Amino acid sequence: SLKDVFSKSFIVGASISPSNTLGAEGALLKKHFASVTTENVLKMAPVHPEEDRYEWAPADSIADFALANGISFRGHTLVWHKQCPEWMFKEKDGSRVSRERLLQLLKDHIQTVAGRYKGRVYAWDVVNEAISDNPAETYTRTPFYEIIGEEYIELAFRWAHEADPNALLFYNAYRETDPIKRGKIIKLVTDLKNKGVPIHGVGLQGHLSIFEPSAETLEATLRDYASTGLLLHITELDISVWPGEPQRRERTEKDADDSFTPERDRRQ
Repeated sequence: SLKDVFSKSFIVGASISPSNTLGAEGALLKKHFASVTTENVLKMAPVHPEEDRYEWAPADSIADFALANGISFRGHTLVWHKQCPEWMFKEKDGSRVSRERLLQLLKDHIQTVAGRYKGRVYAWDVVNEAISDNPAETYTRTPFYEIIGEEYIELAFRWAHEADPNALLFYNAYRETDPIKRGKIIKLVTDLKNKGVPIHGVGLQGHLSIFEPSAETLEATLRDYASTGLLLHITELDISVWPGEPQRRERTEKDADDSFTPERDRRQ
């Protein structure tokens, strides 16, 4: 069992949909995994498609599965600008909501969702992917940022903590190994921590490739995030045998090579 082999080192988790809890896949989860998280059903649009309507059944089924089988339940995610319902940013006449209106909608959403799973979710990805890939800017120009400003991140953590004071609260990031973006993420979480904001950890999405990042970059990444004193969760982990994200650099002939060679097998 994976969860037993690694029990003294870390929790082995899986990101799942409700159907994964059934049959052979459910048996696999119970045998090998100590934690589960919702792949999609707790993202903002799936769980809250209309202002006055929440869709609880899919997430409830995963929460019930976890509780029944002694598996920890991790929440993903309270605030993300993608898979976010459009109604949150628009008045009934189609105009953009005011800052005050969006703050109230966001607070209600966070506290309703986190409050429902209080005592069942041990950790939340509170804010997901708010830092920009653009070296020239800090924050992604999301509707949350454009309407509220960077304060929405701090407030999201405070509201989540109010709803569930015992849950561990994480900022979750991708491309977290990139040195420039890494520095911006570390500054964000350190500033939050220094202001007394209830943030407990950084989620590292772990979209890796056998080509990049280098072992040295990965080691430096882990050291730098650990230096914040916050918990680290590798919230996703995939190690591709193809060159990663070639749009970030000039394409080469190697990018078209799709042969799964013994060397790629070894490096993975």
